[in-house]
Amino acid sequence: MRETRITDPVIGELKWEGDRWTGELRLSPRRKTEINISVPDDSEEVPDAARERFAWIMANEKRLRLAVAERMRGDVWSDDPEDTSLSAEQFAERIVAENIDLLAEPKSSEEGAIDFSMWYDDDMLFGGHVLISDFTKDGELLKVEVHG
Repeated sequence: MRETRITDPVIGELKWEGDRWTGELRLSPRRKTEINISVPDDSEEVPDAARERFAWIMANEKRLRLAVAERMRGDVWSDDPEDTSLSAEQFAERIVAENIDLLAEPKSSEEGAIDFSMWYDDDMLFGGHVLISDFTKDGELLKVEVHG
């Protein structure tokens, strides 16, 4: 059995949750972001690929939000006229990552191979729902689904 808590040199404080590592970080002063790291079935170690992906996400987080904003900004559910005319940059500033899921292996979907998912707080642009956004290992946005 693995230690239940570790300090990863790249990701930071993590807790073992039986089948994955979890942790928290702050990407915005508005909320904490949870991170979930899946591991291969035969391991409890934090995969090196997860560390690399995490570092890449941190370096490209604004770009990822902008990709979601460009995809979703024309479909805002808000009744506020200012919300419906947001630029992609303004939309991206409004959404905040509430969850990062790093997968042990890419997951097949109709759109392509999902390497990681980001769950964004919609700041009431979609009635308080979450925007679940799936990305490839290269950071290409595959799809965004409104949940909640």
